[in-house]
Amino acid sequence: MSLKLFNPSDVHEPDDPNLPFIKKSEHLLTIEDFKYALSSRYQHTKYDPYGLQGTDADRHAFRPIGFQRNQELSILQIRNDVPKEIAGVQWLAFGPNTFNGIAPYYTNVLDTPSVYRDTKEHFDIKNMYWLTQAIATIVDEHPFRYSASVEELEQQTLAAGRHILLETDAEAEKLTGEELQKKLHNTNEQTAKAAYDAAMKCFGDCVETGALQIKLNY
Repeated sequence: MSLKLFNPSDVHEPDDPNLPFIKKSEHLLTIEDFKYALSSRYQHTKYDPYGLQGTDADRHAFRPIGFQRNQELSILQIRNDVPKEIAGVQWLAFGPNTFNGIAPYYTNVLDTPSVYRDTKEHFDIKNMYWLTQAIATIVDEHPFRYSASVEELEQQTLAAGRHILLETDAEAEKLTGEELQKKLHNTNEQTAKAAYDAAMKCFGDCVETGALQIKLNY
């Protein structure tokens, strides 16, 4: 899947024994490219576990990258167009990658937003990990019913993160030392809230949509 995403001119099939071990992408890769690849479930092919194409054997022939046991997704970015003190960014998401949104966090900090840091062993809606698992549990049963809500989650989380990052870069360039770290910490908290709010909206939309489709009805 990633091979076709990054090298669309390639004609290899996934079971080709001569698949190349290393390839150079045909285009410069973005955060969106990486997130899409790491969330892949072979959508738009007969190998999609949720798809209507192919046979049951096809849909279970290959393990997708984005699957139930995903715990955490990180994309580590070192930017070359900002001062080194704010160059490091960790794009972070919790839970199954097919159903989560990814957000950017400055790495030059001393703490992590609590919605990510304080994940409990058992379900707690205040934790991003468990909120994402709740969304995945609902969507798994009817992925096409909730696809618009999940797509909005992904787009809104990334867009909000990029906007906050852009604004903070301009302000943080003028800061140093403790002032800079405080600014970056507060920005990460702002980004975490935006990501959590987007996930909660997705969760609520799924519940509201699904409530109208409950089978105990006539």
